[in-house]
Amino acid sequence: ITEHFPFPDTHNIFLDLKGSQIYTAIDLSMGFHQILINPEDTHKTAISINGVKYEYLRLPFGMKNAPFSFQKNMMRIFGHLTFIKVFVDDLLIFSESRREHLIHLKETLDLLSKNNISINFNKSQFGKNQVVFLGQNVSANGIKADLAPLGKLLNVKEVNSKSKIMKIIGTIQWFRPFINKLSLELTPLTDLLKKNAKMKWGPEQQNCLDKVIKEIQENVELKYPDINKPFILETDASQNGIGAVLKQEHGIIGFFSKKLGNTETNYSIVEKEFLAIILSLKHFRKIVSGCEITIKTDNKNICNYKKIESNRISRWSWILEDFNVKIEHVSASKNPIADTLSRLMLTQQIPIKKQSTQEWNKIDRHLSEFAELSENERASLLSTFLMKLHTKLGHPGSQCLFKLLADLQINLT
Repeated sequence: ITEHFPFPDTHNIFLDLKGSQIYTAIDLSMGFHQILINPEDTHKTAISINGVKYEYLRLPFGMKNAPFSFQKNMMRIFGHLTFIKVFVDDLLIFSESRREHLIHLKETLDLLSKNNISINFNKSQFGKNQVVFLGQNVSANGIKADLAPLGKLLNVKEVNSKSKIMKIIGTIQWFRPFINKLSLELTPLTDLLKKNAKMKWGPEQQNCLDKVIKEIQENVELKYPDINKPFILETDASQNGIGAVLKQEHGIIGFFSKKLGNTETNYSIVEKEFLAIILSLKHFRKIVSGCEITIKTDNKNICNYKKIESNRISRWSWILEDFNVKIEHVSASKNPIADTLSRLMLTQQIPIKKQSTQEWNKIDRHLSEFAELSENERASLLSTFLMKLHTKLGHPGSQCLFKLLADLQINLT
């Protein structure tokens, strides 16, 4: 029978560390072997070696329920303490002062001793201003990724199988919370994992890997959220992806990005912009739920989303009722992190090809007939044309749009 016991989210486990100054990271010795098995159940662990039957007296590694049983026991011992984080055999003790930390540390060690649990002192860190816990550097300023796992990627120069690409992506995914628009930047690698994709490691893939490694090495320090202060959620969408950055006045709290699926790429641009808001709110729900959130978007239509005629947006709008949000319009120049995603995909996915100039010339000839129309008819037709063009091109800025029209020698007067 499978035993189910919840594990803490490895990225949300740090949410309530704001204000802490001193840390201790404890690694428990021999992990699962710390737990005694009920004598009535030891026969369930029996193995046979050279005709002799052996039974485990302590919880072995490799058993289906071992991780759940261990986490359950650790929470039974430490679950009532607010100054300690438990993830299987790793413990993090955090305090606001050294005096307080000594009290917390003594209480923790007493509980370990009472339950006959031993510590691996070689892998533990006591009373530090910064410790490594679950692969992240924890300090009073926030959390940064520990770069130790990155070493295995530094010498990758040629990959000849999908399994190796999966291992590379798996290593990179650990750094996802610290890298903006990671989903889109990994596109040259993830495309090779598609069904019937030809396995070819070329300059595009190598440049992609090198760029991501550089960004990981320069990863930002994420700040601890303060639930007593308002949040700012900057969102943006492009032709093939969405992204968001969650902030507070003291810094960046987290990033979110997603590459759109085949169906989602067919959504209108306003639907994609709204989807970016909904998915980022879901992603950051545990952080922002119940708090004041200002959503900043460069799409003015989103500010009046209730007036948009879209079944999808009508459905999604109910999700906003779960949050305390207000939506503000901000120009792309004032929303640089989220908008980088959109600008990247615009240049990669929607180039204006030379062979399409004949079609633009046809449009130009139709527009030249404006003089024969009334002023109201010209205004209506021009408005429709610009709206469709703006959507088709992935909502570029006004200056960019009119420069494009000027380059194509389309006369709007």
